[in-house]
Amino acid sequence: MSKKSPHRKFSVVNFILICILIITFTLIISNLNSCSEIDNTKQIPDSNFSIGDNVILSDTEWVLLEAWDLGNNVVSNNIFIKDRMTSGKFIQIKFLVKNISKSKIDFNFLIDNHHPKLFDSENREFEYIDSMANFVPDGAHTTNSFSGETTIQSGMEKNFYAIYEVPKESSELHIIFPSIKNRTEKSSPVFLGF
Repeated sequence: MSKKSPHRKFSVVNFILICILIITFTLIISNLNSCSEIDNTKQIPDSNFSIGDNVILSDTEWVLLEAWDLGNNVVSNNIFIKDRMTSGKFIQIKFLVKNISKSKIDFNFLIDNHHPKLFDSENREFEYIDSMANFVPDGAHTTNSFSGETTIQSGMEKNFYAIYEVPKESSELHIIFPSIKNRTEKSSPVFLGF
């Protein structure tokens, strides 16, 4: 009969212990990864906003204050500009922008084409109408102006108006607000209520 070598017994025990350690370590790591995935989901909620909600991005805080369905006609506030008609409908929004960054922001949307965009239930994208300063309340700030009214100092806020032209059947209208300095950051949808 052959005797088992003490070294072989030691090697088998070591092998079994190493396997147990590897399995334990793998289970611990996979458990930690699944916990961190759960935490990340909680930190980034997938939510929608509505009128009056504060929408906070890295450099700006936005609040959709009011929204109106103006029908198929907008009345000019300028005696030299005709009223405008459409086969669809005009949507006017009023929103507040607060600069929460450490320096001034200038978001002349006419120059850089980075502005709040309107979408409908079919995910069609709509831009504001040109010359909209002629159709908003007299003296109101608009997002397509060269007058300097689009500059907001750090810690300051301004109200703005925008008008969009959409098809008559458009529904579930919602606006997406952009970050002014971070061109890739956008808000979750802010629903207009119609």
